[in-house]
Amino acid sequence: MIEENVVTRKRLRRKDAGMTLIELVFAAGVLSVALSTMVGALMTLTVMGDVAEGRTQAMTALASVMERTRAAGPEILTQTPVPVEVDGKTMAIMMEIIGPNGETMDVPVSLDADGNMPPLPNPLEVQVTIMWEDKRGRVYSTRSTTILGR
Repeated sequence: MIEENVVTRKRLRRKDAGMTLIELVFAAGVLSVALSTMVGALMTLTVMGDVAEGRTQAMTALASVMERTRAAGPEILTQTPVPVEVDGKTMAIMMEIIGPNGETMDVPVSLDADGNMPPLPNPLEVQVTIMWEDKRGRVYSTRSTTILGR
C-alpha cells in the first residue's frame, strides 16, 4: 500500500510539473499586447517630438519676421513675403492687414496709378502666418499679429 501511494504521488508530480500549451499561448498573447502598446507609445512620442520641434522653429521664424516687419514699417506691405528656411525646412509666410472692422486685405498691397499705397488705418494691425510641412507631409501653421504705427 505504501508503494502504491509513492507511485501515485510521482505521477501527480509529473502531471503538475510543467506549463500547458494554453498557458504558454496566453502568456505570449499578453506579452505581444504589452510590446505593441509600448512600440505604439514610442512612435507617438517621436511624432509629437517632431511636431514640437517644428513648432519651435516656426515660432523663432515668426518672431524674426515680426521684428523685420516692425523695423521696415508699412512699406514692407507692398512686397511679397519671402519664405523662410530654418534647418532645411522651408516655411511659407502669409501676411494680412486687419482693418478696424475686422475685414482683411492680403499682402502685398496693390499700389495706385501714382505708385502710392491706398489709405490704411493708423495704427495698422498686421497678421503674419507661417506654414510648414513635417516629415510625414502634414501641414501646420502658427500666427501672430503686430501693430504698425506711422
